[in-house]
Amino acid sequence: MKAFQQHKVSSIETYRHFRAGKFSRFWLLVLIVMISSGFEIYAAEISLCDLEVRISDAEYGRSFYSIDGRGVQLSAHEEDGGFDSCASFSIPVPANAVLWLGAMPTASEQEEINRIILQGQFEGQRPIVSEIIVSEIIISNDEPPIQSSGLARSNLLPPSETLVFGIDNRVVFTQASQLSCAPGSNAAGIQIRSLFPWPDNMQLHIEASGSGQFVVGVASVVGVANESITEIGVLDLSSQSATETRFALPTTQSPWAALSLLCPSDESVLNLSKVQLLPNAEPIQSNRSAWLWAPEIWQQNAESIWSLRADEQIDEIYITVPVTSDGQVEDIIALREFVYQAGSRGIQVWPVIGDYRDVLPASLPALLTRVEAYSRYNAEANRESQLAGVQLDIEPYLIPGFNLGGGHWRERYLHTIEAVHAVIAGELLVDLVVPVWWGTHPEWGDKLLDELDLADLSITVMNYRTDEERLREGAQPFLRWGLKYNKSVRIALETGSLGDETQKIYEPVATGGRLWKVSLGSVDVLVLLNEVHQGLPGQSYRLVDERTFSAANLTFAGDQSRLNDTANRLMQDWAGWRSFKGIAIHGLDEVYGMKPNDGN
Repeated sequence: MKAFQQHKVSSIETYRHFRAGKFSRFWLLVLIVMISSGFEIYAAEISLCDLEVRISDAEYGRSFYSIDGRGVQLSAHEEDGGFDSCASFSIPVPANAVLWLGAMPTASEQEEINRIILQGQFEGQRPIVSEIIVSEIIISNDEPPIQSSGLARSNLLPPSETLVFGIDNRVVFTQASQLSCAPGSNAAGIQIRSLFPWPDNMQLHIEASGSGQFVVGVASVVGVANESITEIGVLDLSSQSATETRFALPTTQSPWAALSLLCPSDESVLNLSKVQLLPNAEPIQSNRSAWLWAPEIWQQNAESIWSLRADEQIDEIYITVPVTSDGQVEDIIALREFVYQAGSRGIQVWPVIGDYRDVLPASLPALLTRVEAYSRYNAEANRESQLAGVQLDIEPYLIPGFNLGGGHWRERYLHTIEAVHAVIAGELLVDLVVPVWWGTHPEWGDKLLDELDLADLSITVMNYRTDEERLREGAQPFLRWGLKYNKSVRIALETGSLGDETQKIYEPVATGGRLWKVSLGSVDVLVLLNEVHQGLPGQSYRLVDERTFSAANLTFAGDQSRLNDTANRLMQDWAGWRSFKGIAIHGLDEVYGMKPNDGN
């Protein structure tokens, strides 16, 4: 059969080549003889069509949204000449040899694609690909922690910028962080400028060795621009031995952003080994919140919520509050009583709503109906029974085809949030649940955050990681945003169960492969086949590595002791940010087995 497969060809493609003069009549006769001798002739057709097109014999198909938000379908089926309204191409393999099809993420024009990673589940008959990664970076279990400039507990060395100053040129600062000062009476030294403003309520920790007494000063964002510093103490290295010194940071309207070290008048040397921002020692009070998804929990088993508050010090909960089709809270009396009882125990209540389809124009009216129901409920309830706000857990990156049009979906998301904000009109606070990677994504990041300067709006970041340095690094852009716009930011951790996934890493190859990239209209399509094939259209990729992406990188998996130890350390670190509101925990309802009362 292997030998036969080498000769299987597309009947339609062969006919096209014959009409174009690429086959002689002799070879067409040979082809007819091959058919009569039992050779199979087939081809799969890969088609990109509008959703309205009906392809009844598709062996594999999936629908997604194009870069302009239009619904389309991608399918593999036996060749039938194509559909006039579809973009199609043929490959000389049977349609059932196509295991999976996917649209390639949009890459920048400068980006050279030399590695494709498919992440997901590959044990079944057909793979379930959760993510397509086009990158040189492979996330693995042993990836080293990220060191982040400007964060609490992070070394500020090397800085983003070091300025040497002094009119008599008596200062030398090396890449090894050594400051050498020649004798002189004029002011001279260095200023170490951080990439980002410093958080509040911190202290400066310096580890150094050398000789001399150096004046330590700090400059705010405004001070850097005005070339002014505030002296906070002296770093005394006269003992000739290494020293660790901490300096309190004065309160400031404009955040601190730079450290200045001024040389003494005599010859001196300063070897910096570490400059850190550490949280002040006093304990802090910080909010802790949790998601409790099943409405039956609060409706039928409120006692489990009161117990959770005692066990996990929860003072905010996000719950599902059903709404009727005509825009009314389903059981207003029950909700009023529950919110009153929760408030008497120090628990604020937020309804959480959202679906990735809410960014679609057709879905927006239903979302606004639910939001209006909560707004109406609050307007009619007494203060003790009012909701604290409404949380929007809209995750547009789950939209099939999201990676084709980040800018389009960002604008749709912003439009959706602005529409909700307009409907609420100050009646309720609004909290947005966002993924951690939005903080640095080129199509989201500042392009999104700078547009979210709306009144009564906060953000909860799904910072689902377990490594503390990664948690700090992921929180940073959102805490800075909150500081810039005077907004509150919660940082969420995951403790529910998640499954490991497999990463299959492919690299380009000149010969055959199982993964092929082909152009189909304006979309690059990935085709994963059941075995290696040669000579297909497009670029082939071979499997070069396979590894497990462990869920332990993302979730504490019910280890509440470890989670709470980590959360307590992080809350101390983040307490320096005025924007930090608290920690949110996802998965506690699963960990504690919270269910309705038996028999209800």
